[in-house]
Amino acid sequence: MGSWALEEAWKQIQEWVHNNIPFYPIAVNLSAIQFENKKLFSTLESLIEKYNIQPNHLIIEITESTAMRHIDMSIRTFERLRDLGIRIAIDDFGTGHSSFLYLKDLPVDELKIDREFIRNLCEGSKEQIILESIIHLAIPLVLVVSVEFVETEQQAQILKRLGCQQLQGYLL
Repeated sequence: MGSWALEEAWKQIQEWVHNNIPFYPIAVNLSAIQFENKKLFSTLESLIEKYNIQPNHLIIEITESTAMRHIDMSIRTFERLRDLGIRIAIDDFGTGHSSFLYLKDLPVDELKIDREFIRNLCEGSKEQIILESIIHLAIPLVLVVSVEFVETEQQAQILKRLGCQQLQGYLL
C-alpha cells in the first residue's frame, strides 16, 4: 500500500506538471516500516527517474514517534531524502516523543503540530501558550509550521496571529 501511495503521488504530480496546472507539493505519509526499509531509496530513485519530475514536489511525512525511535538512523535517512531533493515533515509534532535538542540536528523542512493542541484552542488557553512557543522556536530554525484539524474560525485566527504558516482541516 505504501509503495502504491508513493507511485500515485508521482503520477499525479507528473499529470499536473504535464498539463501546466499549478499545485502545492503532495505530502505522503510513510509508515515506520517503509521509513526503515532498506529499499526506500531505490524505490524513490526509480520513481523520480520513471516520472521525470522535480523531487521537491513531494513531501515525505514521518511521525514524530518514528523519527525519534532511532534518531541517528533517522537523521541519516532524512539527509539522504534531502540529497534526493525531497522535502521532509515531522507529523504529529509535540505528542510526547519530541526532543528540542534534536530539532537543531534534524534535517527537516516542516513541523506538523498534532491535533491535540488544537482541540481546545482558545484565547489565553494553555494550548495557545504551547503553540506560540513551538511556532516561535520553529520559525528562526527555518521550519514551516503546519497545524492539522483546524475546524473553527477562532482557531484559524489564533494560529495566523501566532505566525503559523499552513493550516489544514475541515474549516478550510
